[in-house]
Amino acid sequence: TDMSIGALDFIAHKLTCLIKVSRELLQDAGNASTVIMNAIATAMALELDSAALKRSGSGCPLGIYNNTNINTYSLGTDGAQLTGYDDLLYGVREIVNVNGPIPKTAIMSPRTLIGYSLTKSGDGKPLERPDLVKNMQFYDTSKMPVNEVQGSSGAVCSSIILGGFESLVIGIRSVLEIQVLNERYADYGQVGFLATMRADTAVYQPKAFCKIIGVKA
Repeated sequence: TDMSIGALDFIAHKLTCLIKVSRELLQDAGNASTVIMNAIATAMALELDSAALKRSGSGCPLGIYNNTNINTYSLGTDGAQLTGYDDLLYGVREIVNVNGPIPKTAIMSPRTLIGYSLTKSGDGKPLERPDLVKNMQFYDTSKMPVNEVQGSSGAVCSSIILGGFESLVIGIRSVLEIQVLNERYADYGQVGFLATMRADTAVYQPKAFCKIIGVKA
């Protein structure tokens, strides 16, 4: 197998968040500033997750899902419901067929995660995972939508991203900074909290990933 080595290019994309809060709230709730800053940090982290997973790359980071070099496994022209772990294994097959590593992680919507948990065997017991995916980590995020369209499915489908996420690189040009704007909104009796960071994402081994598309509820 020929090996290709090259550089990863990063473009620092700016992510911002602005929250305005009444001065009365800050005066009356002693922990309001801490709660607000924690909420901002959580929202920014979720948005960075979303960028790494699903963004288009047009004026924003290119997410794994939209990287044309990763593997794809489809549940059919119009999508289909999961009936077990076979489709997950087919996704693993797509990766190993091109000499990628056996994936350690699957990221999916909360709906898909619950769907797997509800899958039963013929005797009504929870379906046991096959050995190849028994130790795979399942993570859910609301950033994996459940309104994708596949063929004539309507907006009811979702996707799963399988992979070795050690091949995903998040480049941080400037870390999260939160500024307190005491004067800017003073005439409205408010204080602003402005959060900014600059970052980009890239994949250095695209074939280590597979997206499973057309997952219905």
